[in-house]
Parts: sequence; C-alpha cells; structure tokens
Amino acid sequence: MAPGLASRYPVSMGRQRGAELRHLRQHAVAVDITCRACGHGKTIPLEDLIAAHGETTHLRELRIYCSQCGSREYRAVSTAEMPPAD
Repeated sequence: MAPGLASRYPVSMGRQRGAELRHLRQHAVAVDITCRACGHGKTIPLEDLIAAHGETTHLRELRIYCSQCGSREYRAVSTAEMPPAD
C-alpha cells in the first residue's frame, strides 16, 4: 500500500463502467489514477473530479489522458485518505 493511504476500495464494484462518482463520496475522498501505458500516476481529489466531469459520470467514462505519454488507458482506485502534501 502506498504511504499515506489508509485503505483503498476497488472502483469497479462489479459493474463494467465502474462506480458513479457520487457513490464514491460514501467511502472515498480521492481517486488514484495510473496510466496503463507508462505507469505515471496522480491522486485527484474526488470533489475536483465531480466538478470537472459531473457526479453521475462513471469512473471508466472519465475523459482524461496521461500528461506524460498522452494515453487514455488508465486504472482508477478510490482512496479513503489524501496523501501528505509534498
């Protein structure tokens, strides 16, 4: 488990499109996004994702891309804590 993350919840919740962002509010405060192509990753506050994409957007439907390689293939995992500030 990454430092600063107390627990993680898989976002798929048994559905192909993943959980809606509004449903993650019960368990998460952020989402760890990792590029499947190059491994670059970032933790994004859940409220920022909701503001940008809407609360009914499913995690698998986020229109995001890797700032390192440009890939749109990613893995998303919700987190119960924000990591410490750098």
